[in-house]
Amino acid sequence: MNVTSGHFIREKKSLKQLLELPFLRLLILVLTIYPAIRMDNDIVLFLAGVGVLVFYLIFSALTEMGTKLPWKK
Repeated sequence: MNVTSGHFIREKKSLKQLLELPFLRLLILVLTIYPAIRMDNDIVLFLAGVGVLVFYLIFSALTEMGTKLPWKK
């Protein structure tokens, strides 16, 4: 952004420059492929559950949760 007398002037980017951004390329890829591979709700819920479980296991390993046994003081 350029600053001219206290005003911000946003530089215009061409479509070609925008398509070179990696996250935008990934978003376009997902949006074009997703309708072709529509899944049943059961599979989506199962994959979401597995994802939450994996996230919990990684989070608990990183934060060392559960390192002390509650019955041992």
